[in-house]
Amino acid sequence: MIAVDKSVQVERQLRSIIARGKYAHASLLPTETELMKEFQIGRNTVRQALATLEMDGLVIRRRGSGTYVNYPRDKTEIAILGNIYTSGSGGGFFQARILQELQACLGKAELRPVLYFGSGLTSEEFAASIKLLDPGMLDHTAGVAAIHDLHYFEPKLRELGVPAVGLSTSVSTCRHRAVLDHGRMLELGAETLRAHGGEAFAFVHFRFPDSYLEPGSEHHAINQQYQALGRHARVTYVPVASYPDTRDAYAAFSRFLDTPGHPRHVFFADDCIFDVAAQVILERGLRVPEEIQFITCTSIGRPFHFPVPVTGVGFHPRRIADGLWRQLKTVIEKPDLPPSTVMIEPEFIPGNTLIPASPIPL
Repeated sequence: MIAVDKSVQVERQLRSIIARGKYAHASLLPTETELMKEFQIGRNTVRQALATLEMDGLVIRRRGSGTYVNYPRDKTEIAILGNIYTSGSGGGFFQARILQELQACLGKAELRPVLYFGSGLTSEEFAASIKLLDPGMLDHTAGVAAIHDLHYFEPKLRELGVPAVGLSTSVSTCRHRAVLDHGRMLELGAETLRAHGGEAFAFVHFRFPDSYLEPGSEHHAINQQYQALGRHARVTYVPVASYPDTRDAYAAFSRFLDTPGHPRHVFFADDCIFDVAAQVILERGLRVPEEIQFITCTSIGRPFHFPVPVTGVGFHPRRIADGLWRQLKTVIEKPDLPPSTVMIEPEFIPGNTLIPASPIPL
């Protein structure tokens, strides 16, 4: 058992060394005796490791001649990781637009995007559903771009010498990442409301289950950002308890509207929630912005089935794709780059769901 474990360790180290380009395609690997000395192992262990590499097509063993690297340097692919769950939810437009823009970036660089879509709400579920790390899958891959945090995959990709960048909001375990400045997006929305008379406003948001709020997690960080809004304004929190879907949004927003003296300004933390709230607004015949004013977090370019152009704050998919690609390109060119972050700033999206601010007297 110990010999088998050791052979796996040696096989992984050799795989990483080959992927990093220490040995050129068709070059001769060190002899079995040299490898035994280098790794302080026996001949059988060396042979087991080489046999695995040969089975995966990374080396060719020629009797009486030696072991040769079979690793062509035609690294023309970029693996893109996505989650089917996100694509099928209200965030599908956002992810689809990022994919389109990222594919355009790669096309200009004459690289071929290869999509890997998994499923699951947790990192473990997602990792188990995808075959990115299966033998041979990354042979022609120059790098990996994840449209979410890399979590499970990053240490394994580093071990294989494959550059990788993940997209996240606020916190991330990724060594190299592009970060959507989610906190600034919330601040921008609150500032916009205050500029339009919304010193007091309702904040309609998902209430994350306790199991999602482990300190240091992304959901914990976002929840803290939600609470921070109350430090600079009178905020009425309207939680939607059905995360990650919106089945409770209709009832939650209806209860809010039925509360006497409720704020007339509303900030929606998610455009999926707004989609449901919009139905309530239209059913009740509320005039926008005369009777209710609002702004929502959203994705730039995202269409709404609402009779009034919707005011929003959010991120531009093209800027996200550009940030991801620039970061990944840098990591590919500089494999030993220390941990790095590219921040992506939110933008204001003009609409007519807020009454124009009164001009400042000269």
